[in-house]
Amino acid sequence: HSFWDVETTHCSGSSGGEGKTTAEMKTLATFTDAGWDFVGESANGTEDLWRMCENGVDYPRLAWEFSDDGDFVCPDGVAMEDLMYLAGRWMAEKPETAGAADANGDEKVTMADFTMLAEYWKK
Repeated sequence: HSFWDVETTHCSGSSGGEGKTTAEMKTLATFTDAGWDFVGESANGTEDLWRMCENGVDYPRLAWEFSDDGDFVCPDGVAMEDLMYLAGRWMAEKPETAGAADANGDEKVTMADFTMLAEYWKK
C-alpha cells in the first residue's frame, strides 16, 4: 500500500496509491492498518522497517534513518543523548560524519544545528 499527501501535493488523484490528508499521513494507524512494519509493533512483522516520531509530528521514515545514540532527527522529544550525539559530531564537515546531527541539511554540524536542537528542547 502506498500513499501521498493530497494537501501538500495538491494532487487529488493518481493511477496508483491512495491519497491521504496531511493529518492522516502523520498518523501511525494509517500505515499499520495497511500492513507496514513499524518499530514497536509485531502484527505486521518483526523487521522494524519503519519508524514514526509521534502521531501528528512527522511522516514515517525508514527506521535506519534514526540514530541509535539519539533521535535528534525526531522532534518528539530531545534529551541529553541528542545533545551528546550532536557534541560527538561537532564541526563535522562531511555528510558521512555529520549524520543526524546535521539538522538543517547543509552537510556540516555547526551552531545552526545546535540552535535547532535548542528549539526542539524547549518544546
